[in-house]
Amino acid sequence: MNHKHSIYYQYDAKTCVRFHYGFLIGNGLVFGGGTVALLWISMFRESRLYSLFALLCFLIYMILRHVPSNVLGGVLYTDCDVVKMRDILFMIENRVKVEQAKIAWRLLRVQAVSFIRDCEQESFELLQTCKGYKKPAGYELFCLSLYIRHYSLTEEWEKYEETKEKLYNMITVQRPSSKSRLAYERYLKGNEAGEKFRAGEFEEARSLYQEMLDEKKSNMLIRVIVHERLAAIDMIEGKYESAKQHLIFVAQNGGTTYMVEEARSKLQQIEQE
Repeated sequence: MNHKHSIYYQYDAKTCVRFHYGFLIGNGLVFGGGTVALLWISMFRESRLYSLFALLCFLIYMILRHVPSNVLGGVLYTDCDVVKMRDILFMIENRVKVEQAKIAWRLLRVQAVSFIRDCEQESFELLQTCKGYKKPAGYELFCLSLYIRHYSLTEEWEKYEETKEKLYNMITVQRPSSKSRLAYERYLKGNEAGEKFRAGEFEEARSLYQEMLDEKKSNMLIRVIVHERLAAIDMIEGKYESAKQHLIFVAQNGGTTYMVEEARSKLQQIEQE
């Protein structure tokens, strides 16, 4: 599979931040120009020139607004460069003045840091600074999902179960948008697969992980995680050739996540056997 990188892939963190703010300013200018043009149209309805100008501004704005690579999340979810994403988010958070926006960026930084080797404690401490912040509702849902990830990494299963139940109930009560609901349902499916794996129900776990891979909207980070889990199942069952293919995928596409180093280590182990 060819890994299509985000446009931020070749740049360092500082340059990515400059690009991010450049896109925001560009979108604002185009939107402002479109607004002025529409005001002119309301005054001179007969003028085709103003109509064409307004239409052009609108089209440019919509293109800029919907180009996926404009979203900084591509560094994390497409490039899997968690180290660069951590640095980007740290710089942006220091520039933002509104507390609500700071928390939003910090939650993303928590997610990025959780995929860096030996940074579980740093990730948890950051997460603790977001505790109790409930507006908008999506923040609390995201925060709970990050706690679930932390408890699974630290194997605090009682807290894991309590938090998972709370997240499930909150999704039911708050009724997030269809896009958010789909993302959290996918997240809970991954948790279920992990539970099946820990219980030794490998075929059930494999089936759930395969469903996640088959979803067209699964981003690269999710795919890397799933391939890493499938490799673990294959190695337990002695299916080393299949495990090798999954591990190669992780090593090639896992960016700076801790999973890359682990995949390379396991590939060496397979080669020696």
